Amino acid sequence: VHVLVQLRRVDELDQNEMHPEFPPLVAALEATGTGLRVLAAEPTRSYRRTFPDGSVHSVGHMGVADGLSQPKPPIAGKPDSGKHHRDGVAAGELLLGYPTARGDHAPAVPEPLLHDGSFLVVRKLRQWMDRLDSALDGQEPGGPRPAAQRTRILEKMVGRGIDGTPLHGSSAGAQHANDFSFQDQAASDACPFHSHIRRSNPRDGRSYTPRILRRGMSYGPAPGTAMDQPRGVMFMAYCASISEQFETMQRWIAGGNSSGVGSAQGDPLLRVPLEGEKYTFRYLEGGKVERVEFPDQPLVQLEWGLYAFVPSLAALQGLAQFTVPRASAAAPAPASPPFDPEEGDREQVRGLLEDRDKSALAWQWVREKDGSAPQDRAYGKLLGRADEVLAAMKDGGTRYSVKGYGARKAASVGPNLLGMDPQDASRAAELPVNQVIEGVTEQAAFDAAQKAVAAVLARFPALPAAPGDITRTPIDLVNFSDGVLAGLCKAWFGLPDGTHMVPGGRLPRNAGTPRCPGNLTTASRYVFTPHPRDAVVTEGQAQGQKVRAAVAAWLATDPVLPPLAAGMKAALATTSSEARLADNIAGMMLGFTPTVQGNFLRVMETWIREEGSLWEHQQALLAESPGQALSFEQARAALRARLFATMRARPVPEMLWRSPVAADGTVLADASKRVVLGIASALTEPGAPDELVFGRDRDGAAVPTVHGCPGYHMAMGVLLAMVGCLFKAGTLRPTGSPVLLILTPN
Repeated sequence: VHVLVQLRRVDELDQNEMHPEFPPLVAALEATGTGLRVLAAEPTRSYRRTFPDGSVHSVGHMGVADGLSQPKPPIAGKPDSGKHHRDGVAAGELLLGYPTARGDHAPAVPEPLLHDGSFLVVRKLRQWMDRLDSALDGQEPGGPRPAAQRTRILEKMVGRGIDGTPLHGSSAGAQHANDFSFQDQAASDACPFHSHIRRSNPRDGRSYTPRILRRGMSYGPAPGTAMDQPRGVMFMAYCASISEQFETMQRWIAGGNSSGVGSAQGDPLLRVPLEGEKYTFRYLEGGKVERVEFPDQPLVQLEWGLYAFVPSLAALQGLAQFTVPRASAAAPAPASPPFDPEEGDREQVRGLLEDRDKSALAWQWVREKDGSAPQDRAYGKLLGRADEVLAAMKDGGTRYSVKGYGARKAASVGPNLLGMDPQDASRAAELPVNQVIEGVTEQAAFDAAQKAVAAVLARFPALPAAPGDITRTPIDLVNFSDGVLAGLCKAWFGLPDGTHMVPGGRLPRNAGTPRCPGNLTTASRYVFTPHPRDAVVTEGQAQGQKVRAAVAAWLATDPVLPPLAAGMKAALATTSSEARLADNIAGMMLGFTPTVQGNFLRVMETWIREEGSLWEHQQALLAESPGQALSFEQARAALRARLFATMRARPVPEMLWRSPVAADGTVLADASKRVVLGIASALTEPGAPDELVFGRDRDGAAVPTVHGCPGYHMAMGVLLAMVGCLFKAGTLRPTGSPVLLILTPN
């Protein structure tokens, strides 16, 4: 067990003087009989500086005011309307046992050990001030840069003035130096997208931005003294969820595109360079692009780190109650969820089923239950066994209805087959559309996707390289998949055309021209999530409606239809109207892009971060395809089984839903009666078919599923091409981000 001990106090000692209590404390911890072994001990200090305007702030070795954007009391308060700083946070963002800003409710029964506790992230970060100073000095004609220019570059890197003021100056009516957002054009223009504060807090009005309570301190000699000695910051931050708060921000800093800038433009202070990779920091000054070259060495380097749990004072005082004497310890009880997943309220069950660390246990409990629970439950009836899930999918509308999908689609992208039961009169007229989509073979989709992948890879710029150096290209997998799917949608359906719809990923509250696949992803979350939150409903409807309007407006120009759109129009010829065709094109795009992109990103994340098996899968393909070109047969032989093995563990979507049908044929639309189909749960059974990832039974099944994805083979062809062509493009090196790879061409 690792124990972290902090001694904090206010003193009047000289900045370079170690507090006299520090050495005896370390010695006491290592004394015989304590059972402790000290792994690291570090004296730290918070330095204070008075700035020309009279303000006093904490500063680190770089001399920049720090600690200006912190959650402030009252912790449970909300920011005033009209304020942008958002320093009031929900209690559950910092302390366990309270509601969070992410929509999590407080537990029904508080956990004594966890309640009022928090998690602490500790990272010892060495700051190489000599490297920073050398880069800021530069090689200007006539000598180093002037001090004012050095300061301005550092301010642009940080994203604030040296004294902590916003780079655009104070906004009208601002209450303090944190009262601004980057939705304000002046603030956005003045602060580089890849500056440290903007990567860690994009301030773009999104519904949720993770916050952490930073309590770091500097170590090493005082700023500006003994420059040859190691120095840096002991970063410390409190939060209630390390994965959803700190690690999300860390991914943004590592290149996760929080602010929309290309991930090659990493955080200028915390970026982790590759050997031989120089970095050019770019920023705007007076409408002109300025450039500063940095070496292929880090400015800030991680020495070590630790995740710790910090119990409350009450939990510490009662710590003995959580221990069991070894001699009387009972055999461990079998793992079980904290409550019956069908008995909890909707938010409790949502917290289980939508949490990847808890959902497997909850669904295991559901599979092992006898299944006799009534359907009237807050989250609905849960079906987790493969036979139950397939039976519901094969049902012809007598027990389970998909009309709920129809209502949601009608409120977003427009109705089509997915929301119709077999007995619906209009369904027969639209069935030929499915046959058009099913006519796209896996190989035809692979061939089309190969062209789209090649076009997208050609658009990724290589990093600057010295003569003779190896060229390296950062590949952002989100941008990559956005581009490939937009290209395929244009080739098959005619959109995005650049006017009515543009290529691009998901943007919160996208009020401009609809984006493909971005708007479709948002609408998909609304349509397919069993119980979407209110914000998902509002945004999914609005962005889906923009897609439907864009398709209709494009069709009104009487364009030359590409193959699939033309085939769909012909299939609907006897009953079709332009509106019906628009519904089906929008609906097919909705079914295609989010599912393919979601599975692609989850597979790559698993291979890159969770398994570390990316190289193994790439080598398997290269062994099957040793030449320059990649054939469909080679990709299928090397990758298809590997893709399915990973998708079975975390399919997209993990759950579907149906509405039960009463004995008189009435569809029961009450949300508490909803039937939730655990796709991921069913796929844990070895006998479940791979095709269940796409809502289907295995090919050739005597009774096929009613609403299995007609584009299943099309989707697999695209996935094979996306992964296979990436693997063939060159050596892929992971980075600190699960969506960023460095490609070195073969």
